[in-house]
Amino acid sequence: MYCIVCGGAIPPRQPRRVQRKTCSPECRNRVSSLTMSSTNRTHASERMTRKNPMHVQEIRDRMSATLRAIGHKPPMRGGNGSGMTEPQRALLGALGHGWEPEFAVKTKKPRGSGFPPVYKVDIANPTAMVAIEVDGFSHTSLDRKARDAKKTALLESLGWTVLRFSNAEAMGNTSACVRTAWSTTLR
Repeated sequence: MYCIVCGGAIPPRQPRRVQRKTCSPECRNRVSSLTMSSTNRTHASERMTRKNPMHVQEIRDRMSATLRAIGHKPPMRGGNGSGMTEPQRALLGALGHGWEPEFAVKTKKPRGSGFPPVYKVDIANPTAMVAIEVDGFSHTSLDRKARDAKKTALLESLGWTVLRFSNAEAMGNTSACVRTAWSTTLR
């Protein structure tokens, strides 16, 4: 007989009640680990969901209190309602007169159409209908790219020109971003 893990010969055993499938305790532990992880993936998920302590309001309150006591705060993110990011402020300052931050564009779409009633644009020149989006690293995911493309397509269908700059471009090459934005307004 040969070991099911390493393929080595299994030494004979006295007395022969049950034939072993592994040659050593190390191989036996490896098999046990594999079967346990498979079992846990199948059954533990349901058990953990059912017994999740975060379903108990008292425990959630205690955890919140502890996090507040130790001064835990989530990392700052950009996005709707969180104010302008540093790259957005830098670009807005360099653009000068005629540009507005956090400009709301009505989508003219009814609720339930898959579009929000308004899209907020990071920086806009409403007169020239030029929208600038300053995107961080989170905009590199496929899901986020699809949402950005949907937003861009709708804004363009409303007559807006949409320019997208990364945070790195807005901070490191601000003058090029400004030239692009102003040349777009002159078209």
